Amino acid sequence: IKLSLSDAAWLYPEVAPEDVVQRLLSFGAKLVALTLGPDGAIATTAVGSARVPAARIDVVDTIGAGDAFGAGLLHRLLELEKLDTSSIGGLDDAELDDVLTFATAVAALQCSRAGSQPPTLHEVERFLHEPPERAMDRGSDRD
Repeated sequence: IKLSLSDAAWLYPEVAPEDVVQRLLSFGAKLVALTLGPDGAIATTAVGSARVPAARIDVVDTIGAGDAFGAGLLHRLLELEKLDTSSIGGLDDAELDDVLTFATAVAALQCSRAGSQPPTLHEVERFLHEPPERAMDRGSDRD
């Protein structure tokens, strides 16, 4: 399950976001990822948990950020061959940190441009491996 702070507040208005995550796990979810906007994201399974900060970027537009995060999450899980039900529930702290780091990078790049223009895989990899100011200054590789 992927949800935002707004989603968590709508589902359970008087419950702290971290408690919403635990509640969803208790209902049988194998993985719960909660986006925290400018504060990053958290994810939890039965055996692991992680929290990553949001990448520091100049926000242009937040349209599509949640979808970009979800796509990044699924992409990284697929790359790690952890997308099936049994594997996803066994993600440990380090694996969750890795997955969240990738997904938050995708969302950050999405927010760095106007409209819903998801980044390419090349842009995400460059963003993750170069200091953010250099990765952002080199522009898009969409030509």
